[in-house]
Amino acid sequence: MTNVKLDLLTDVDQLLMFESGIRESKYVKQNLFRTKKHDIFTVEQNKKALSVYDDKRFILENGIDTLAWGHYKTKIDRNDFVNHFNTLIRNQNQKD
Repeated sequence: MTNVKLDLLTDVDQLLMFESGIRESKYVKQNLFRTKKHDIFTVEQNKKALSVYDDKRFILENGIDTLAWGHYKTKIDRNDFVNHFNTLIRNQNQKD
């Protein structure tokens, strides 16, 4: 099995978790320097972290290349991205 296929299996698991509503946001603490009137101080803030769910990109039929949602070449509504992933999974299963 190649890395591409292993990555696809991981994506399938992620999609199943997303569809079943297990998708959770992760927040991390971030420490940074701020200045105000030439005084330097540190601030700790909670920010939403990057996650394994990259739902901001449209995966093309080859399963590797992506486009941003809303790109004119996607020709798909963002709300239909789960259907698009299901199609990709079906196509990959047919190749195997």
